[in-house]
Amino acid sequence: MKFSTFFGITAAATLLLTGCGTDPEAANTVKAAGVTFDLSPEQAGRIHVPKDEAAAALVPKAIRDRGTLLVTGPSGAAPPLRFYATDDKTVIGSEVDLATLFADKLGLKLVPPSPIGR
Repeated sequence: MKFSTFFGITAAATLLLTGCGTDPEAANTVKAAGVTFDLSPEQAGRIHVPKDEAAAALVPKAIRDRGTLLVTGPSGAAPPLRFYATDDKTVIGSEVDLATLFADKLGLKLVPPSPIGR
């Protein structure tokens, strides 16, 4: 058997065997320095805080009536501030995490930045 044929068969078998056993959860996480980071668009582990009625009362009436906190600004990738989740369209990062905390505290629903050109 030629080396190229052997190499091709071995490579194909390796891809088939490892591709079938890939854990989808592992594709949405990265581990660094003993910490696991969630890169999924769902961000299931994101921290939330309870609403602060006194702070929510200070929000302008038009915003309270709308019920949303609209986050604007650049949504290009600038890790760890903002970058794209594994779906390559949901913006995640520390800026979105902070905006989520502000929205929670004020009793509003967060409208995160939309990806530019995606």
